[in-house]
Amino acid sequence: MKQYKYFAFISYSRRDSDTAKWYHNKLEHFHVPAKLPPLPDGEPIPKPLRFFRDKTDLNVSSDTFTADLKQAVADSQFLVVLCSPNAAQSNPDGRHYIDWEINEFIEIHGKDYALTHILPVVIDGVICSGNPETECMPHALRDLGDEFLQHNFPILEKSGGRQEMESSKNVFVMQTLSFLLSMDY
Repeated sequence: MKQYKYFAFISYSRRDSDTAKWYHNKLEHFHVPAKLPPLPDGEPIPKPLRFFRDKTDLNVSSDTFTADLKQAVADSQFLVVLCSPNAAQSNPDGRHYIDWEINEFIEIHGKDYALTHILPVVIDGVICSGNPETECMPHALRDLGDEFLQHNFPILEKSGGRQEMESSKNVFVMQTLSFLLSMDY
């Protein structure tokens, strides 16, 4: 049984950095109940949960950036993709790290594993809208097919007042954790 350094790798657009920072903090500070059974694949649930986010876990140098990022993907049991119109669009220079990270996860772990260990979470936009202004799914996720895209993904609701938004954020985090920990929520 492989021991992973990170429970999940968080992939996101730099333009969504504030949301990624908030989300990462909420996930890592979740207190895992002591009596949870192992994951369906037999892996024990790590305590505490460690989530990789490049701004906190990656030593950036021009010589090793890609290799270090690839190693972090390999060291992660799950891949969580923050989906938004920003995440679905390529960078102006044509490079798109989100698609690269998704494809690396699939290549390293295998497609069958990836299909059950990639979790898209919608922070903005519309799933498979076909409109570049609202489309939130990166190309590499859309390439996984319609069956994959028809799952019930966590969606961050952004309507209502302050109290409703806080409640929505908590539900969003719990939906993510319930998927990753194979729990009902």
